[in-house]
Amino acid sequence: NNSNNSSTSISPPKKHSENISTEKSNNGVEEAIRRVAEMSLTFPASPLEEKEEGDKLTMKIFDLGGQATFYIFHAFFMTKYALYLVVFDMQTLLIAQGVGEKEESLVFLDQWLNSIFLSAKGAPVLLVGTHGDIVSRRKNHEKISTLLFHRYRKKPVFKQLIRNDNGDMWFFPVDNTKDHGCDPGVQHLREVVTSTVMAQDHVHMKVPVSWLAFYDKLSEIGESKPMLHLNEARAIATSFDMEGQEVTNCLCFWHKFSMLLYYDGIAGMRDFVVLDTQWAVNVMSKVIRNYDLHHSNEDKTAAQRHIGLWNQLVEEGILTYKLLTVLWSSVKDETMRDAFLDLMICYGLVMPLQQQHQQQLKQQQ
Repeated sequence: NNSNNSSTSISPPKKHSENISTEKSNNGVEEAIRRVAEMSLTFPASPLEEKEEGDKLTMKIFDLGGQATFYIFHAFFMTKYALYLVVFDMQTLLIAQGVGEKEESLVFLDQWLNSIFLSAKGAPVLLVGTHGDIVSRRKNHEKISTLLFHRYRKKPVFKQLIRNDNGDMWFFPVDNTKDHGCDPGVQHLREVVTSTVMAQDHVHMKVPVSWLAFYDKLSEIGESKPMLHLNEARAIATSFDMEGQEVTNCLCFWHKFSMLLYYDGIAGMRDFVVLDTQWAVNVMSKVIRNYDLHHSNEDKTAAQRHIGLWNQLVEEGILTYKLLTVLWSSVKDETMRDAFLDLMICYGLVMPLQQQHQQQLKQQQ
């Protein structure tokens, strides 16, 4: 299925920096030190070397929806500090019923690869072909590989594509109908993902243990509270001997790896920290979505209270703040709502109407 596209974001290795002071007996820092010691995180110099027992690699996985409606959210999660799997159905490139269907699949791949190049230049990309139970012959795999090579060899993103040395191809065929890990193609794909990630410089980056402990605490809080005021985050950081600019640097660091969202450069959003990235997407998708396919709990209330404004949004794409307060009723803090609106404006997801048009709308209301 062409909609099964995902990106795997790799968290930095959880190592203890030599310069960390542990004089103050903070429980969170001590717990982080204990976990790091237990994990024995000493990565091999080369991903091809045999890993020592105890080596661990943590991956955070984002499944980026294949529907075109959600393409606009890619910029929030795509980072060069990640590895991307772009998944397609081999049948559509080989035994499609018509030329149009094949071209549609290739254009779909074009869109994904262009998006990755734009937002994550330099990040490794693996093309993965599914339905290996149907397209199983080596000759067909070679035909698909040749097609992909000629399609992308002159594209800027081509340098980011990881070659499949097992068969000398430009994609990784898998049979995803078999039990977990039973398909040789899936097993090989997992090995290549691991070795490719281990070869990235950022995976070997040393991280202060206080930053790790702080992030663990924020993750724990994020399970029940998806967004914090910056002052709340700063108060939590004091438990880990962090204050001032170091807190800002730490939040920006984890944002860089898409582990949380903190926009220091956006006026409204710099006062908030988003702990649950999926929650942020859910909030924004209450405004930007295909209203015929995707429904939210607030839709009925919005239509009942403001039927004219609701029709205006669904039919013309014009959103009023009065309707927004209903759609975003789960965001109780008005300042927080305004901050999210600033974020969406900054990324071009919404745009303010000209004053004259706004006055006309008010007269209609």
